Amino acid sequence: MMDAVTFRIVMNETIFLLDKRVVFDSTKMTLSHGNEIIRISEAETHLLLAFWHGLYKKEDIIHFVWENRGGCVSESSYYKLINQMRNDFSSIGLQSSDIVTRPRVGVSLSVAIEPIKKITSLKVSDENVKGTTTRENIFYKNKRHSVFVVLTGA
Repeated sequence: MMDAVTFRIVMNETIFLLDKRVVFDSTKMTLSHGNEIIRISEAETHLLLAFWHGLYKKEDIIHFVWENRGGCVSESSYYKLINQMRNDFSSIGLQSSDIVTRPRVGVSLSVAIEPIKKITSLKVSDENVKGTTTRENIFYKNKRHSVFVVLTGA
């Protein structure tokens, strides 16, 4: 009989799922879908975080993306950022129209942005893994999330 194995699932609270299929890593400043990974700018990263925080007004987004970081911004920088984010969305498999212009107000994200929940540890015993490998069993339990599994002991 195999002893219970403790797995540590390393997940960063700064990783999000866009439209239940594209992974947004705000630490690495990347968007990924399948095997494709694209790097995004710091401003684009902060724009997506602004959407996560529920911001949609142009002034609030400008403040969140630039002014909190000691920068000054023109309206053309704001519109360039929105355009670049739409281009990145198209490149990674989302629709550019998922970033919706709200006339005379700002912009909003029309797809879900959900954090990938942080899990500190998971016990797996023989009963859990009958008929499957341990790795498969963990992925069945967490099939909605991408996870990294690191063995910490046996």
